[in-house]
Amino acid sequence: RSTAMAMRVAMNRLISTNVGRMDSLVPVHICPPAVVGNWLSYFDRVGLRPEVISQGLLSNPKKESSKNRLKHIPRTPLLGVDEIHNYLNKKSNRTKSLKTQNADAIILATATPINKEFKDLTKLLEILGTNWMDPITMKELKRLL
Repeated sequence: RSTAMAMRVAMNRLISTNVGRMDSLVPVHICPPAVVGNWLSYFDRVGLRPEVISQGLLSNPKKESSKNRLKHIPRTPLLGVDEIHNYLNKKSNRTKSLKTQNADAIILATATPINKEFKDLTKLLEILGTNWMDPITMKELKRLL
């Protein structure tokens, strides 16, 4: 639920500061298929209407029904991804689909600790890109690597 509120706050900030290109005002949230309904309820409660996409669609991007929904990912100013630890495999279709994003802000969520290696966190950053990071965060990340 806190992710839904964080996305609402981030979207309000993007709109109020006119940050980014704003090709679309529709935020995108990607989550496991079993919790799509839960996320829709959470977003209703905070007054946000994102395109909620099942990560199953990312796994089968060639299906015609998937293609139309996945077009939202590269156009969104705000991307939320639930269970981000499921995207560590760079070769999986779902990870490749996520690479098409060009969001001005990204919110990642997981209840599963990323406790294998620090490299797991850097893999996610590599997938998502670092163009959205502020200079101070980027400098600190480079120091840690």
